[in-house]
Amino acid sequence: MGTAVHGGDLDFCTCRPVIKPLTDHALREYIAKLESELDFARKELATRER
Repeated sequence: MGTAVHGGDLDFCTCRPVIKPLTDHALREYIAKLESELDFARKELATRER
């Protein structure tokens, strides 16, 4: 899902786009990336809770 390397603590600061003002396209890409990270985190948590 996400292309980021997950080695423990997730560093969400590095995913934030620096370009201002953000275009609609950039915001959609950012949201998709965050949703991917969130999906990964939920799966990781579910795995640990078993």
